[in-house]
Amino acid sequence: YGRDWPIGAGTKAQKGAGALGDSRLMAMMFSRKMQSISMYKYNNTGKDVMKEVHDRQSIENDAAVENSILGGIAMPAPSLDPVRTTFNNSNLLATNWLFKTHHGDDLRLQVSGLLDKTTQSQTTQTVYTDLADGNAIVEDVDATQHTSEISAELKYEKNRDDIYLVNTLKGYADFNKSTATTMLNGRGMYENVKPRKRYLQDSFTMSKRLKNNHLLSLSAYFSYNNLPGRLLLSDSTMQRLDMQSFHWGAQTYFSHKAGRFNFKYTLSTKRKSQQLSINNTMLNGNDSYYESDTRLTPEANYSHGSFRLTATVPLVWLARGLNSDTRNDFLVEPSVKAVFRPTARWDFSAAYSYSYNPLDVSLSGSLPIFTDYITMRQGVGRLSRTMSHALNGQVDYKNTIKGQFATLLVTWNNLFDNILYSSEMVGDIYKSCATDKTSDSHILTVFARLAQSFRWSKLNIGVTTYYAGNDYDMLVSDVVTPFMMNNLVVSADISLQPIDWLSFEAYTSYTMSNLKNKSTGVSLMPTLNSFNHGLKAFLMPGHWQIEWDNEIYHSNDKSVSFNYFSDISVSYRRKAYEIGLTLNNIFGNDTYSRQTINTTVCRYQVTQLRPRSVMARVSFNF
Repeated sequence: YGRDWPIGAGTKAQKGAGALGDSRLMAMMFSRKMQSISMYKYNNTGKDVMKEVHDRQSIENDAAVENSILGGIAMPAPSLDPVRTTFNNSNLLATNWLFKTHHGDDLRLQVSGLLDKTTQSQTTQTVYTDLADGNAIVEDVDATQHTSEISAELKYEKNRDDIYLVNTLKGYADFNKSTATTMLNGRGMYENVKPRKRYLQDSFTMSKRLKNNHLLSLSAYFSYNNLPGRLLLSDSTMQRLDMQSFHWGAQTYFSHKAGRFNFKYTLSTKRKSQQLSINNTMLNGNDSYYESDTRLTPEANYSHGSFRLTATVPLVWLARGLNSDTRNDFLVEPSVKAVFRPTARWDFSAAYSYSYNPLDVSLSGSLPIFTDYITMRQGVGRLSRTMSHALNGQVDYKNTIKGQFATLLVTWNNLFDNILYSSEMVGDIYKSCATDKTSDSHILTVFARLAQSFRWSKLNIGVTTYYAGNDYDMLVSDVVTPFMMNNLVVSADISLQPIDWLSFEAYTSYTMSNLKNKSTGVSLMPTLNSFNHGLKAFLMPGHWQIEWDNEIYHSNDKSVSFNYFSDISVSYRRKAYEIGLTLNNIFGNDTYSRQTINTTVCRYQVTQLRPRSVMARVSFNF
C-alpha cells in the first residue's frame, strides 16, 4: 500500500484577494494478483489536470472517434503557456485497476471523471483575408466553459509465446457547455454553445505465430458516436445540430520471408456511416453519408547491409454515397521509403506517397451550418475528395563521442483539387459557401537543427530553424486569387551545469510571419517579427531546490505589448515529505496583446492574464 498527498494553498496578490489551491491525493495498492492506483486532484491555478490521465486509445485503437462540428468558446493566446491565461476550477477523479487472471492474462480497468469551470477574457479584432473590403470584426468576450465528462476503459490482454491477443472496450460521455457575454462590434449579446459528445468503441487484435516463422494477424474494431449540439446564434435563435456515426473495420495479414525480402499481404475493410441533421430558423434538413474502403495491400521489404527499402501498393475499392449521390472508385495508392545507414554516425532516408482523401459529411454535405455564433459554412452538396503527393528527405548525423548532432528534414506536399469557398459578410455574419471551383496548393517545410555538447560544465548548445511556405488560392470577390504564406522560426538554446548544485537553461526565438497576395505583390499586413526569450536558473544545495524562471515576449509591432514574466519557487525535500513556496507573475502583467496571421485571417488579440499569486505547498509520502 502507498499514499501520496501533495497539497498547495495560496492567494492572488493582485486585483483583490482570492484563494488558490493545488492538491492531489493518491493511493496505491500492490499484490501478486492485483494492483491499483487511484487519484483525486483539485486545481485552480491554471494547470491542465487532465494531463494526469492519458488517453491511450488514440494510439492503440483504429476505431474513429468523431468530434463535434461545434466547439467550446476557447481563447488561446498565441505563443503563451495556457497556464498564464486560464482561470480554472478543476476536480479530477481517476482510478486504475490491474488484475492477473488464473492463466496469467492481464485485465485492466480505468475510470476517470472531470468537473471543471474555466473563465477567460479576451478582446479580438479579426480581418478575413478572402474579403476584399477588409472589414474587421471586433469582439470583447468574457467566457465560461463548464466541463463535465466521464470515461471508462476495460482492456484484456493475453501475451504468450505463440499468440498475442488484446481487446479494449471504451466509453465516454460529457455534458459540456460554454457561455459568454460579448460585445460584437459594439453590440451586446449572450453566447451559449453545448458541443456534447458520447461514444462507445471496441477494438480486437490477435497475432498467431505459425510454423516456419510465418505470422497470421487479425484485428477488428467498431465505434458508435453521438454528437448532439446546441448553438445560440447572434440573432438570438437556436441552432440544433445532431450527428450520429458508426464505424467498423477489420483486417488480416500474412507475412513470410524469401531471401533478403520480407513480404506482407494485408486484406482490410472499413466502413463508416454518418447522419447529420440541423434545425434552425433557416432550415430543417439532414444529410446522410456512407463510405466503404476495401483494400488489398502487398508490401515488400528489402534489406541488404546498411540499406533498407519498403514499398507498398494498396489496391483500393472505395464506395461512397451522399444522400442519393453514389460513386465507386478503384484506386492505387503507392508509397515507397528508402533508408541508408553507411556508418553509425550517418542516417539518410527518403519517402514518397500518394493518397486519395474522401471528404465526409461535415465538408461535402449541402447543409448551411453555423460553427459558432457568427460563422456559417456550407459544403458543396456532392461527393468530393482531395488528392496529394508527399515527398520527404532526411539526413541525420550523430557523433556521441564528440557530442555533435545534426538533422535536416525537407518535406513537400502537393494538395490538388482543393474546394474553393466564396465568402461574404452579411451584417455581422461571416458566410463561406463551397463552389464548383478547385485549385492546387503546395507546401514546403524545412527543419534543421545543430547541437553540440561539451564536457566542460555539461554545456549543451543548439540552433534550430524551421520554415514553412504555403502556396495556395482563395476566392476573393469570386476571382481565384493566389496567396503565399511564409513562416520562419529561428531559435537557439543553451544549458550548463558548472557545479553539481547550480544549473542554467536559456533560449531565444525569432518568428516571422508574412501573407502576400501574389497577384498584386502586396502583403495583407506588415510582416510580423516577434521574439521570445527565456532563462531558468536552478539552485540545489543539499535538500533545497530553488528555481527562477524568466520569459520575455516582444515584437516589431509597437501596438502589441512587451511582456516580462518572472516566477520563483523554493522547495525543501526529504524522503517522507516536501514543502515549498511559489511566487508567480512577480511583476503582475495583467494583459497580453499579440497579432497573428494564418491562411484565412489576420487577428489582433488582447488576453487577460492570471494575476500575481503566491502558493505554499506541502507533500507527504506514506
